[in-house]
Amino acid sequence: MSFYLISPAGNPNYGDELIAAGWLRYLAETRPETDVWLDCPNPGLATELFHGMHPRLHTTNTLWRACWEAASTGPGFVMDRVVHLVRNYGSPAYDLGIDRLRSMESIHVLGGGYLNSLWPANAGVIAGAAAVRSLTGAKLYATGLSVVPLLTGTYSAEGRDLIGLLRSFDHVTVRDEESASVLGLPLGLDDAFLAAEHELRKGLARGGADLVVCLQNDLQTKGQSEETLERARGVVEAAVAEGKTV
Repeated sequence: MSFYLISPAGNPNYGDELIAAGWLRYLAETRPETDVWLDCPNPGLATELFHGMHPRLHTTNTLWRACWEAASTGPGFVMDRVVHLVRNYGSPAYDLGIDRLRSMESIHVLGGGYLNSLWPANAGVIAGAAAVRSLTGAKLYATGLSVVPLLTGTYSAEGRDLIGLLRSFDHVTVRDEESASVLGLPLGLDDAFLAAEHELRKGLARGGADLVVCLQNDLQTKGQSEETLERARGVVEAAVAEGKTV
């Protein structure tokens, strides 16, 4: 048995790396003897970022590459392409990874906010996981997801849509109220909490920083981003005035 994790980690992006690291450390504590495959966009960098976190970690980008190398970023086109590759193979560039994917008894989609209308092509990873289950009966799990802003509608030639596919998973949890409402689920937790204890023990950052600031604007308008930046500037200036390291 192996664990197959799907994550956008490896960019690096703080939240995605935090979540992936939390799961890898958890599996290292509970299942150190089991192979863990992390399917992520940048497996080379992920290998460096997560080095030593699990003794049997392997990285690949099978599903992400199948999505991102599509001739179109339209979600329907991408989903249909990924499903075709999973079902029928395609070329030596994909087939070994598809073989590995199809051998898994379960697939776990890690948490984050990467399955939405901002990055519609990412829906292909969910379609790919569902295609594996249709062939092998593999169990599908997803935890700590956010699906807002919502990617709505039916896009693929076979009538696939992201929300419908997620509803078909064996287990799903979501981290925000809007996603919970869309999927008809109770509000769950962010996967980041799995890593919280380790991060608090470790301290904020290298060099003994008193304050670390991380700003993200992909869900904000230009005006909201500018307001957030001004608020952060005030906090940083106050910390510096107090002699703190930022």
